[in-house]
Amino acid sequence: EKMTWKPSDYDLKWSRELFSSLKDGGIWKFSTGMMGMPIGNTNATFTKRGDGMVLTDIHIENFAEQPCLMDRIDKAKICFSKLGIPCKTTNSANTIFVDMVSKK
Repeated sequence: EKMTWKPSDYDLKWSRELFSSLKDGGIWKFSTGMMGMPIGNTNATFTKRGDGMVLTDIHIENFAEQPCLMDRIDKAKICFSKLGIPCKTTNSANTIFVDMVSKK
């Protein structure tokens, strides 16, 4: 299923400013938590590498949040790509953690 989401001007401006603020090797970590809330245990990490961004870590603590996390990863890639910033999200993660034993 292909994502049809289109970034707003705000999304693009925010993504450009985020990318500009990171030094090479700098990380951006986000979670499935609500805006303004602390980062939850289900999260993803992008690392700035040269002129692009690479998805370097996926941590899924709550399996129910996995679709939301993957959606946010796809949206980030769309924003970076639209800005001409290469963004690698496939076969790029150094670590992927999925907690299969947590209770609900």
